[in-house]
This record gives sequence, C-alpha cells and structure tokens, in this order.
Amino acid sequence: ALLGRVDQVERDLVERLRADRTVRSARDTSIIDIADHTAALLAIIARTMIALAEGTSDDIVIREGSSLQDVMAAKHGRQRRRIGWARREVEREYSVLHDVLDRCLRDAMAERADDSLDDALAVAHSLLDRVRDVSLSAYDAPD
Repeated sequence: ALLGRVDQVERDLVERLRADRTVRSARDTSIIDIADHTAALLAIIARTMIALAEGTSDDIVIREGSSLQDVMAAKHGRQRRRIGWARREVEREYSVLHDVLDRCLRDAMAERADDSLDDALAVAHSLLDRVRDVSLSAYDAPD
C-alpha cells in the first residue's frame, strides 16, 4: 500500500511543512532539502512492512532495512541541524509525517474489511517512531 505512494507522501509532507506555522524554517528551505531522501526512507519502511506481513521477520530485508533506516535517519537529523532547523521543528516534521503516512495508508487500504489496516498503521508508526528517535539523537549529538 505504501510502496507505490512514497513519492506522493513525500510531496504531501513538503507541502504540509511549508504551510505549517510552527516549522518556519521550511519556508526558507529548498524542496530538495526539505524532502531529504524521505521517499527513499519510506520505501525502506514499506519494504520492511511487506517483509513483516509475509512473516519473514528474520529476513535480511528487515535487518538491512533497519540498518539503512538508521543511517538515513541520522543523516537527516544532522542535515536539519546543519541547515538551521530548531529541534522542535524536526519533532514537528515527524508529527506531520505520521499524519501524512496515516492518511496514505488509510486511503490505500480503505477497501479492506479485516484488521490489516490497524496492523499496518501500528507497524508503520512504530518504524517511524524509531526513525524519529535516531534522527533526533543525531540532531542532538555533537559533531
């Protein structure tokens, strides 16, 4: 559900951040810098979700995906600090991304009558929380 929509989620995130009054830095940041590999990170999250749904929890896709998520999230946190975003703006960015991701999954899975939507939301938000934590830790870490 998510894999085919990562570009749209990234576009929606950029739009929402630029319009968000609490993320003032987004107005002066280029679209490329705001997006900062969001689509790639979401694609890794989507592939992890697929692997988990297929029951391959010990699969290399999950291990490598987790490692790649950590690297990308840390780079993102450092990039936000480098370009002058306040920590609270990065926190808000992840809150907005949670909202955008939630809406995307709900739209994509609206036709399903089973518990798969709840499961997908739980996994997606858990993975995104982990990414946020790594990103904020990197933001806070001295160079």
